[in-house]
Amino acid sequence: MTGDEICAIPIPARRCCALRLVRWLTVFLFLSLVLAAACRADETESAPVGDAAGRAAFLLSFLGYIEWPSAAFALADEPYVIGVINNEAVLAELLLSATGRTVASRPVEVRALHEGDKPDGVHLLYIGPTPSERLAAILAGVSERWTVTVTDGDNGLALGSAINFRDIGARLRFEVSMPALKRADYRFSSRMLSVARLRREVP
Repeated sequence: MTGDEICAIPIPARRCCALRLVRWLTVFLFLSLVLAAACRADETESAPVGDAAGRAAFLLSFLGYIEWPSAAFALADEPYVIGVINNEAVLAELLLSATGRTVASRPVEVRALHEGDKPDGVHLLYIGPTPSERLAAILAGVSERWTVTVTDGDNGLALGSAINFRDIGARLRFEVSMPALKRADYRFSSRMLSVARLRREVP
């Protein structure tokens, strides 16, 4: 078709084609936005298996969905403290991500801890993959009823942890222990409980 032939197309017909093209582009853009939103929602509630950045993101997000008692903070501007044991990669990600970050107007402090250290003043204690006997000893050493423990393995909740990461298929999920919540002085929001993969009733 030559340029003259294109120009010879009646104006109403050209307008109809243009409108049809606009409709198709609008539909395509809408579907693209819906797909992108779905992907973001899935990334918020899970992360790739073995991903240190994903674990760090979860830990930081937990701070906004847990209610601690006033006794957990000596000062009005005292920071949230995240302790990390047995996972250098997650520790590095947290140190990077927490810099300059605030949650509910409080800064976030990240501490490197070792087995045998007392997690005094720690609000959220993450323990990387650890053999059961040693993990049980670490959990037993947590004295504060408001310290939220997060483990990373198959038997974390059974050993007394409040939250446990699980690799499910190709994604990272977390589960919570309802008995641990009943014994503790902190509270999880309904949103956090709804996102948790499992709410186990193990003692």
